[in-house]
Amino acid sequence: MLDNLPDTHSSLVINFSSATDSGTTQEIVESAMEKKSKDKMGPAGGKKLVLFIDDFNMPVKTNAESPFQPPLELLRLWMDYGGWYDRIKCSWRYILDTQIVSAMAPPTGGREIISNRTQSRFSLLYTAEPADAQVIRIFESILNPKLSEFDNEIKPLGAVIAKATLAVYKDVALDFLPSPTKSHYLFNLRDVAKVVQGVMQAQQQCVDTKDGMLRLWCHECMRAFSDRFLNDSTNDEKRFVALLSKTLKDSFDCTWDGLMDETSDSSQGPIFISFLTESSEIIPYEENTDLKKLKNFLDEKLEDYNMEPKLIPMNLVLFEDALRHICRIHRILKQERGNMMLVGVGGSGRQSLTRLSCYVADITCFTIEITKQYRSIEFREDLKQVSERNPNPTLTQTLTKPNPLLTHS
Repeated sequence: MLDNLPDTHSSLVINFSSATDSGTTQEIVESAMEKKSKDKMGPAGGKKLVLFIDDFNMPVKTNAESPFQPPLELLRLWMDYGGWYDRIKCSWRYILDTQIVSAMAPPTGGREIISNRTQSRFSLLYTAEPADAQVIRIFESILNPKLSEFDNEIKPLGAVIAKATLAVYKDVALDFLPSPTKSHYLFNLRDVAKVVQGVMQAQQQCVDTKDGMLRLWCHECMRAFSDRFLNDSTNDEKRFVALLSKTLKDSFDCTWDGLMDETSDSSQGPIFISFLTESSEIIPYEENTDLKKLKNFLDEKLEDYNMEPKLIPMNLVLFEDALRHICRIHRILKQERGNMMLVGVGGSGRQSLTRLSCYVADITCFTIEITKQYRSIEFREDLKQVSERNPNPTLTQTLTKPNPLLTHS
């Protein structure tokens, strides 16, 4: 919608979160304005501004009993009276030529129910969840042109893969429910899109059989769903493999064991990587069935990494799980808008494996060290420093308490 604005309009996008407050909201809006007169501000360049606010109901309420959220009340004040107060001079300031468009999801997972008073200022449009047939049609239309380049036994798989992926998503959302210890067990249609995005990386030179395409599909399903499962007494990973095996039987008339006979460990599924074969023309996304060859390659990369004068040497033992983690991290780093959160106990290798994965992917790794004095000002300075080094950086943020590792691409 914002991409098709006329030349007389400009746009500003704000993403609300639970940490958003009214002061921050006011600063962001005013940063896109210029002074028109003593008490009036408007969009720069004499244009009209469309302000789009995503996750409109994410800000926290004043308290548990209050129905009001400060950022939303500030916007309601603006819509009712045409402006707000200057927080320094305490004088009234009009905001001109601006229209607000917002979007939000139903109140679950930290999203609040907004007050009726705020809601009454908007014209409401509810977007219903698409029917299964519509979702399948969307992803089928994406897959079919891609698979038309492949052999005849692969060409008709577009609709079947779309239908099977949606079936896996529905079964996972039903069987793997969130709990206090598994609060991240939240799934939506983005996960279906991630599977399709992974299948779209296939190339005719690397995937030339139906079984090869199904192994790629299984790999992408495991990356999109299984990688977030905890390996505890509930055996969620094994339950997911059983679920995936059932879908293979129902949708493709094949078995899990029959597909995975070429892998070293069928319980963990196949490995698809894009860094083992060097090519000047294309980057192959291919299956690796030789863990020894993969280990030798990464050992060489680790040795090259340790010889770099500006990098801190790492003394790592690349056992099978470490190899698989590097493949997972590298896969996400090379994806468009790829991002991940690595969660584990201290010393489990999150930082080291990410540094090595970045080196293999030829991406600069920048680490933020969190201290007691680290505030949003220091965070912005670090972001500025990264932007100066590289206009399209990959940022690796290391949090020390607790110590998950968050990577933005």
